[in-house]
Amino acid sequence: MQPQAIEASREALRESRSLGANAIDLGVLGSDESLAIMARSALRAQDWDSLQQLIGWMSARGQADPAWQYWRARAYQRAGDEPAARALFKELASQFHFYGQLALEDLGQAIELPPRAAKPTSDELKAIAASTGIQRAFKLYQLGLRTEAHREWWVSIKPMNDRALLAAAELACRRLVLDRCVNTADRTKQEHDFHLRFIMPFRDELEAAALCARCQIECGCPRLDANHAQHRAVDREKAWSRRIQDRRFTRYENQYSFWNLLFKVGFRRS
Repeated sequence: MQPQAIEASREALRESRSLGANAIDLGVLGSDESLAIMARSALRAQDWDSLQQLIGWMSARGQADPAWQYWRARAYQRAGDEPAARALFKELASQFHFYGQLALEDLGQAIELPPRAAKPTSDELKAIAASTGIQRAFKLYQLGLRTEAHREWWVSIKPMNDRALLAAAELACRRLVLDRCVNTADRTKQEHDFHLRFIMPFRDELEAAALCARCQIECGCPRLDANHAQHRAVDREKAWSRRIQDRRFTRYENQYSFWNLLFKVGFRRS
């Protein structure tokens, strides 16, 4: 951020302080978005006192955001209030996301994957499939109206709990709406299934294509035969991570064309 922008944020903060303790109740401090802009300016300037006050002025929802919870804890830490900082770090550490992992590091604890959530039951899947919003979203995806489908999907899953989100993600995977599968599974708070967040669809076909391409490149053979069994030791997960950079696939207008492209190239490109 430019120095003049930081100074403008500091000036806005000084003016806000002059309004007194009733400023929050009067609603003159602006929205959480406005306060977040000022808080980021304070953070870049390492103005920890101002950062702590700005986060305190946010709404309960804004203060509950993991990012601001973490940075509030860091501000407490810089102010020497270690008990308050550790209390926030412990609260964050129980949540598996970026700031939860940072909190674990601040607490000196190891980062471990949580246990895999139980698979959605048939009743849970039926309940999601019966949702009119989910049905409309799938129909819109089928018609190629992805923008409209995304909106319908988002409104439908917004109030869902973890179990419902996992069921919706599983259903999206089965319907080959892969970006919604990943994004929906990524929204869970307590129950997590990383097999849905990092999916590997069409695995057999892709591995066969990769194996055949490798044989043709390294050996010049036209097709796979029993003499090339050693090529089966290819690190599958590494191959996937190298070739699928954006795990949400949202940059591709047609996800089916993307996967078809992978079939055709057969992992020839590194």
